[in-house]
Amino acid sequence: MKQKVEGRVLVCDTVHDCLLEGLTSLGYEVDYQPNITLSEVDQCIENLMGIVINSRTLLPKERLENASSLRFIARLGSGMEIVDVPYAVSCGIACLSAPEGNAFSVAEQALAAMLSWMNNMIGADRLLRAGSWERERFRGRSCQDTKLGIIGYGHTGKALAQRAKALGVTVYAYDKYHQDFDGGFALKSDLSELLQRAHVVSLHLPLTEETKHYINDSFLSQLQPGAMLINTSRGSMIQLEDTLKALDEGRLGFLYCDVLPYEGDAFVQAFDDENFRRFIQHPRVSVSPHVAGWSFASYRKLAEVLLAKIQKLS
Repeated sequence: MKQKVEGRVLVCDTVHDCLLEGLTSLGYEVDYQPNITLSEVDQCIENLMGIVINSRTLLPKERLENASSLRFIARLGSGMEIVDVPYAVSCGIACLSAPEGNAFSVAEQALAAMLSWMNNMIGADRLLRAGSWERERFRGRSCQDTKLGIIGYGHTGKALAQRAKALGVTVYAYDKYHQDFDGGFALKSDLSELLQRAHVVSLHLPLTEETKHYINDSFLSQLQPGAMLINTSRGSMIQLEDTLKALDEGRLGFLYCDVLPYEGDAFVQAFDDENFRRFIQHPRVSVSPHVAGWSFASYRKLAEVLLAKIQKLS
């Protein structure tokens, strides 16, 4: 039996009890502070062996320079853009994430958005609420007649492809860095071909310098006219002005965003930005508050995946 490790682990967000219990059983002193501020993190990071974070806890080099005892960073989710990973690794700090933990939930949210658009559910709902009955206007599209393009074929992209194909959707996938297309759920495609063929395009990419403003005029000009775009990745991937122009001109038929350039407290303040406000209120845009991976099942699964990875370090 491995000797139990002693050390303090700070948990900076709400997590399933199984993670707290598991860390304790591994011998860690668990400091559970789901409402901790960044200034409070700065005050205690020097004495931490591990830290469990979500998207609001940023760990740039300047903060990590004071983490002399830190041995691991565990991210509840997949996006590691909030951590200076190269610097952390150079200091011997293991950087763990859990994309497997909520991939199925994100995929199902994207699929739900696609099915809603295919059947004109949002438009029909809005018109009926306004007192208008126009049945023929909302005739839907079948799965067998729909082509889905997935950009980014990691855990979430594969999960979406598997579910969409089961419904009879033809699925194309593109990934610049990931070449594992086993499983037969998607047809491997280059980006230009995918954008020209797909009725629906879904993004499943990490936020990097390369993918910031990935959705710009050049990208949008290649879409099939009237196509739907789904973004459950990161809000900063969308260039607002270019996207608004494509929506206004009808080149982009509909956009679903679960992620936005401004989230949390910044969301309310951002309504002073005219472009952002018009984007949110556009009739061909549907939004949700970053909940695609926020299911009851993924809440536990994220904790289980991270605990297993932390246990391997012990």
